[in-house]
Amino acid sequence: MAFIFNPNKKKGVFMIPSGATKSPTPTPTFENLYSCAFDGVDDSINTGASNLNGASSFTISCWVNSSYTNWMNLFGDNSVRIATKPSITRCDLTFNGSVDFRSYNFVLNVGQWHNVVITFDGSLVQADRLKVYIDSIQVTNSLSGTSSTTFTAISDFRIGRSGTFSANEWNGNIDEFATWNSVQDIATLYNVGKPSDLASLSPLDWWRNGDPNGQASFPTIVNDGSASNVGTMFNMIAADIETNVP
Repeated sequence: MAFIFNPNKKKGVFMIPSGATKSPTPTPTFENLYSCAFDGVDDSINTGASNLNGASSFTISCWVNSSYTNWMNLFGDNSVRIATKPSITRCDLTFNGSVDFRSYNFVLNVGQWHNVVITFDGSLVQADRLKVYIDSIQVTNSLSGTSSTTFTAISDFRIGRSGTFSANEWNGNIDEFATWNSVQDIATLYNVGKPSDLASLSPLDWWRNGDPNGQASFPTIVNDGSASNVGTMFNMIAADIETNVP
């Protein structure tokens, strides 16, 4: 066997041939490894005073996986509250306390991940100001729209329950919870059924519910949005940060 001497190759050193370019460092991809699991009894994440208070428009987006068919409060602060009952494919949304109440019909399959989005735009006509989307599809309201042109928060904003309303708390997982004080593009948030990096959308709040550090962050849920308030897990344990993700 003949050996060909290569003057550009030294022991232990790889020499890039003349004219070749060095491969760029791969850009880190978005990773979603964790979500928070709620027991439907007393688990919740308290994020403090709502950063949406006084907003004339906003978007709330999250990914949910329910494991119970009774009424469950997904999130809220007593002023904006969304509750679901998958067995009858219905969602009730309370906005600004008792001022407005709307009911929707949709499919929310138990044991499957779904993207839930609420948008509010006080500049639109009354019937169109408040909207709910499940997996990027707007669900039909059965009651009249909101008369409010701004949003008024009246208690701490919680994930897994609604403010001080302690009954019917969420049973299942919640992930990638984000808010904006503007209306966002629904298709972009849904991303064909897969959570994506929201950094380019500059969210006000972005509680990733375990990412990127997993259980090392317990009981604090870091806010990766422009706001500084973190979430605090109540009546939960480190094992409630799970690898069940959309």
